[in-house]
Amino acid sequence: DSMYENQPTFKDFRKLPEWADEINKDRQDLERELRKQSRRDMERQYDLGANDEFARYSEPVLTYILGDEALLPTRKHFACLAHDYDDKFHGTDILLGVKYKNKDDYMVFSIDVATGVKRENIEKKFEKGYRGYDAPEMTAHVKYCAHNGMCWKEPEAPHFVLGMMPARQNDAVDKIKIKDGKLLGRKEDPDTDFKILSELYEQINMQLGFLGKNPDDNSPNSAGRIAKLKSLGAAVKSGLFRALEIDGGLSDEEKKSLFKKRYADKMNKIEQDDLVYGNILAVTRRYKNIPRGREALNKMV
Repeated sequence: DSMYENQPTFKDFRKLPEWADEINKDRQDLERELRKQSRRDMERQYDLGANDEFARYSEPVLTYILGDEALLPTRKHFACLAHDYDDKFHGTDILLGVKYKNKDDYMVFSIDVATGVKRENIEKKFEKGYRGYDAPEMTAHVKYCAHNGMCWKEPEAPHFVLGMMPARQNDAVDKIKIKDGKLLGRKEDPDTDFKILSELYEQINMQLGFLGKNPDDNSPNSAGRIAKLKSLGAAVKSGLFRALEIDGGLSDEEKKSLFKKRYADKMNKIEQDDLVYGNILAVTRRYKNIPRGREALNKMV
């Protein structure tokens, strides 16, 4: 409930000139899509059941964890549920904002939440992200961004698929401290932190491998995306150092060696323990190695 209270709605944008020409159409499109989805859900309820319920709860849970200051200890950041329009049409469940290291500004990223344990569900999410949500590959055009009194559009937000299986989500919720109906942060939860940070880390490397090699990507903002991904990568790696208990007082060479070993060990362990995490990593590895360009993707699919 706390997360949904801060979710943006069309009311937040109604009187703003940048959305004046499109907000009524977007509202109608969303209402139509929600009606269609309601019918689809009724038809599929016997097949999906609990998974749909877990999917609904996983979004606010992951939003809270992503916004926890312990996750990215070296950088100010925020996380909030995305507008329903961007959820349905742009694959964005959560907005993640991370402050640049040397600038008083925030980078914004699009997060699609995954809970389904079947590999094909994860593959579909990656395929849609690869094709781009009204934007270049692995980006989303997030149309209704709102946070801390500010409203804006994010035309090429780097896009990630993050998640955990329902049983591990329950474990993560157990670490959230709640007293008298108030959220009071989290207990230490290195497994959940590692899982989310590792999913980000692997996909950052995957996307950096894409950029500059794809002849179909003529976006003038590729350099900006590379800078964002590298900056996010540095913050994520600091978070991984914390989750893996790597002492900051070690030499760079010692930290590099220890990170390589502990990261691989932890990754292998959690892959066996969480099917969603394992599937996200498996599909990420596959996408690192596919041929570049949309024609190649179409042939592969």
